[in-house]
Amino acid sequence: MDEHGEDVVWVHPSEVNKKYKKVKTVKEKGDDAGEWGDSVVVYLKSDLGSKEYISLVLSKLEDREDVVVKAKGQSINKLLMVTEKVRRSLEDIHTTLSTESTELQEYYLLKDKHFSPLQDLYPSIACHVISTTLCVRFSHEPLNTSHPGYQPPVSALQKMKRKKRK
Repeated sequence: MDEHGEDVVWVHPSEVNKKYKKVKTVKEKGDDAGEWGDSVVVYLKSDLGSKEYISLVLSKLEDREDVVVKAKGQSINKLLMVTEKVRRSLEDIHTTLSTESTELQEYYLLKDKHFSPLQDLYPSIACHVISTTLCVRFSHEPLNTSHPGYQPPVSALQKMKRKKRK
């Protein structure tokens, strides 16, 4: 039995296959609580294209000082593309990149009750999953330059490159 009173067998996520269906996900803990304050948070998903997200972020930055964009999984590539397009579209935009982790407990049941004689012994299985999110904060105001993921505005980077050439 687990801490939620469930009769489960704990397995590695790679052992869950098409014979099982997910019945619930319980968020255990994460490090994302309250970090973003009054910032607008945009969750990037695969339903919209990059151009739509670029337009959305640019329009939010017209009204707000800062915007946070988050992505998980395969949407992370799209987030990086959106980040670079937004940084090059706006003259003085500061960015920081960071990650958040959330621990999840996922519970599964066999899809076919007649599939396994062990169904009565093990009514459900569970796995422990850590979900990682990439977060990008865009701000018109200077951000913490000692942050490991800080990127100065593109115009400032170009000025630094010119000074190095001279």
